[in-house]
Amino acid sequence: MDYERIIYIVNRKRNINDIILIIMLIVLPLAALSLNLAFGEKPGSDSLVVITVMGELYDKVPLNQDTVIEIETELGINRIEIKDGQVWMSYADCPDQLCVNHKAVSLTGGQIVCLPNQVVVSVESSIGSLDSISE
Repeated sequence: MDYERIIYIVNRKRNINDIILIIMLIVLPLAALSLNLAFGEKPGSDSLVVITVMGELYDKVPLNQDTVIEIETELGINRIEIKDGQVWMSYADCPDQLCVNHKAVSLTGGQIVCLPNQVVVSVESSIGSLDSISE
């Protein structure tokens, strides 16, 4: 009889621990997501659109400045649009059109690359980066 009572207590304690573990697995990710949304990087805040053509810097434009940039080289033509804190390639005369079909980027580290025309569009932070300090 004592053996059955011990098994009952152990199983009950394990069930309570399982419930606590399940609650923690739900609550912790939700808390992390909430903190990220509250304090994480906001799209377009203090970011620059950096455009390079054939490996050379072509232009740097603030991500919050709505503009259209047309690049014409011997390799081809690309049109880059910046609007509402997002940047995308609206036109390219390259054959595969991967850059045009790429979704708009707005967060630091986002890139759009047109390999045939050798155009790279990237979003970089204008605050605290090594490039902004060295310039």
